Amino acid sequence: ALFALLLALLSACLLSLRLRVVRARRVLGVLHPYANDGGGGERVLWVALRELLARHQLQGWRVVVYTGDAASDDEIRAATLSRFGVDVPESVEFVRLRIRMVVEPSSYPVATLLGQAVGSLLLLLEALARAPPSVLLDTTGYGYCYAAAKALGVRRVGCYVHYPILSSEMVGAVERRAGAHNNAARIASSPALTSLKLAYYRALAAAYGASGAAADVVVANGSWTAGHLRSLWRGAAGRVAVAFPPCDTAALRALPLERRAAPLLLLSVAQFRPEKDHALQLKAFAALLRRASASAGDTPPPRLLLVLAGAVRHEQDAARLAALAALATSLGLRHATADGRAVRELLG
Repeated sequence: ALFALLLALLSACLLSLRLRVVRARRVLGVLHPYANDGGGGERVLWVALRELLARHQLQGWRVVVYTGDAASDDEIRAATLSRFGVDVPESVEFVRLRIRMVVEPSSYPVATLLGQAVGSLLLLLEALARAPPSVLLDTTGYGYCYAAAKALGVRRVGCYVHYPILSSEMVGAVERRAGAHNNAARIASSPALTSLKLAYYRALAAAYGASGAAADVVVANGSWTAGHLRSLWRGAAGRVAVAFPPCDTAALRALPLERRAAPLLLLSVAQFRPEKDHALQLKAFAALLRRASASAGDTPPPRLLLVLAGAVRHEQDAARLAALAALATSLGLRHATADGRAVRELLG
């Protein structure tokens, strides 16, 4: 009886929410819980809104950005102008999401993808309840919530996907029983746990594909992501378009074309996130130096310099950077941490 009562209450709440969403008119809701992070995803968000507003495609619309940032509206606008040169107008509203932690990986020590999938549904419910949209645009990649958004009355759902939540590389690492950032050594070493994880991934992929196919407009940040989405979101395969993320190339265009004789510089540009596998880059670079030294004989080997350039967004990124510095030391690599200005001087 208690379960039936709770189910009835939940159904009533969802029906009430759906009625509110259905009544929404000319409201664009942009789901981006980390709008003030200052990374590449945020550049996409603000440049996209700038272009839509500049072309008067949102004239007469209420534009809402759902974010979980503690910073004030003025602080977000100031940071966006300073970081990206985008002036966010006062007409863009910020709606705070109080339960952003439900989509953070740190909230789920195990079954992280499942936890984040369920968390994205909860975050969607909060967003719809705080400001019901008629059109929802997801610029972060919460593909598990698109079908739910349509079921709850959102007329159109669009998304810009930077990285598929699941990829064939992730599944392949499990199938090969190879250790990776998404495949712990204890799982890789166990046939039984590997089989369970493969079943888990296949179930997640099926749900991801079904929900992703509900999106009306799908834009990927490159051909690699587009290929994975076409494979996973088969119902939306014909709707997947590619729009490369905006890049500020002003500083790069100012660099001289002449290359310095030494050192030979290897530049790797990527955020300090687990899937970028910077540790493998360091190990490969150390192996390259050893081989170059062994094959040089009496001739001094060429001077090589590896630069890992990327944004450090929060404490987790800073911890990864510190771990990479420790790894470099253990590999016998001399290293130093520098800011963006020092990197530009190296390139110039």
